[in-house]
Amino acid sequence: MTIIEQIRELAKQLTEQERVTVMRELKNTDASLTAQLGEAKVCPHCSSSMIIKHSMFNGRQRSKCKTCGKTFTMLTGTPIHGLKKVSLWQDY
Repeated sequence: MTIIEQIRELAKQLTEQERVTVMRELKNTDASLTAQLGEAKVCPHCSSSMIIKHSMFNGRQRSKCKTCGKTFTMLTGTPIHGLKKVSLWQDY
């Protein structure tokens, strides 16, 4: 059983008020996650810790690896990388 199937089974056991609370918490988590993304600690391409702030793009800090020269954000390599409307991630 996948994690999604397990979550669906658990959700069926919740009361309506508990479901509303869980949904509210998930939305708050999504908002705080995007607020906490900040800047990277290691390069997702080569795992080097030699990174510097590079620029801002769409309100997100871009970083540049001094080892491999590639640029990235904290969203690089995540399921939401490349999405135009990150705030709608929970809806999908």
